[in-house]
Amino acid sequence: MREVIKQLQQLAVERPVGSVANQNISEWFVEYAKNLGCEVEELSFPCMEWKKSDSTLKCDGLELEIIPAPFSLGINVNSTILRAKSKNDLQQLSQAEVTGRILCLEEELTIEPLMPKDFPFYYPEEHRWLNDTLEELCPAAILSVTGKHPLTGENPFPLTDDGAFNIPSASLRKEKAESLFQLGTDQRVDLNIVSRRQPSSGIQPMAFIRSENHREDTPLVLIGAHLDTKYDTPGALDNATGVTTLMQLMKSLRNGVPGLELLFIPFNGEEHYQVPGQMAAIKYLEAHLHRLKLMINLDGLGHKNGKTALSTYNLDPETEMRLNDLMKHHPIMTYGDSWVEGDHSMFSFQGISCLALTSSNLLTEVIPLAHTQSDTLHHVDPEIIIKTAVFLADAVRDFVSKTGK
Repeated sequence: MREVIKQLQQLAVERPVGSVANQNISEWFVEYAKNLGCEVEELSFPCMEWKKSDSTLKCDGLELEIIPAPFSLGINVNSTILRAKSKNDLQQLSQAEVTGRILCLEEELTIEPLMPKDFPFYYPEEHRWLNDTLEELCPAAILSVTGKHPLTGENPFPLTDDGAFNIPSASLRKEKAESLFQLGTDQRVDLNIVSRRQPSSGIQPMAFIRSENHREDTPLVLIGAHLDTKYDTPGALDNATGVTTLMQLMKSLRNGVPGLELLFIPFNGEEHYQVPGQMAAIKYLEAHLHRLKLMINLDGLGHKNGKTALSTYNLDPETEMRLNDLMKHHPIMTYGDSWVEGDHSMFSFQGISCLALTSSNLLTEVIPLAHTQSDTLHHVDPEIIIKTAVFLADAVRDFVSKTGK
């Protein structure tokens, strides 16, 4: 228990990709894995880091706090506001009308955050259209009127989170925007977005446990948990708990599982628009996908008021049945709904068998904390992590028994 608590305390700090904290924690993980006897590879990657400070909008004696969009460029501009509430509103605008002005997006245009430009795993056409249209209109800056994020606790949520989007952007809560609009849009405003991006780097640790009879065609089991956080959150449940569970499982299986090669990846980039760690890992794994038999993703588990919820993807009926029997011996485990917002989807969409583990109260108690400063260890039960790691060790050993290797 003491080791688990120390690991949680080490991890539960703001640790976005490219930051010093992220680099230090990545190296700490590497050292832990090496001390267990794992073979470790460190995949280096370039990335972008973000710095910001207090930002404001001032108009006729009114001063409002605004939230810079992650990776936004900075700007200090005096101009007028042009409002757009729908796709039709944007289509009616010309570049001449918009250039040099502050474009305020509302309602239909700010229902959900936009995926980063050319995001490798998911980029819906309506997001592409809005990104492209905004760049064509070329306003001096974008002010997005938003509320609570549909999938996290952020309020207001940023419309963009993208270092490839080059229009300075910030978000504003709806109630604050109303006080601004009451002054009229013909008023000139002073908009100061204090935000910058800078080149940085990171590593993607890859920790291997190989049995003595390891061969090039040995079946591979991958256990993953994303290491990084968004900015401005300690990320206890998202995802210090997942990484700690992964480390405890790695310790339990440090002597290897005959007939299997185990690969432990603390994915470094799920919360970053470039997903750099995931991309480095996927490139590395391209030559090994033919022998990847199971991927296990740990994300958001360990909430003190829940159990660990398991969802399965692409499993054959026999494996499903054996897993169901095993869960009967582990009261901490329960079944949960399928979800796609995790690193297992990179593999399940390719037809690879996957398990995803999270908290059973994900929707009601974990998601409202996600990406906020309230995601602290106060909400975590270390005992759940320990019991979940014990279940996973049994599940991996049962999997190799099932394969007959």
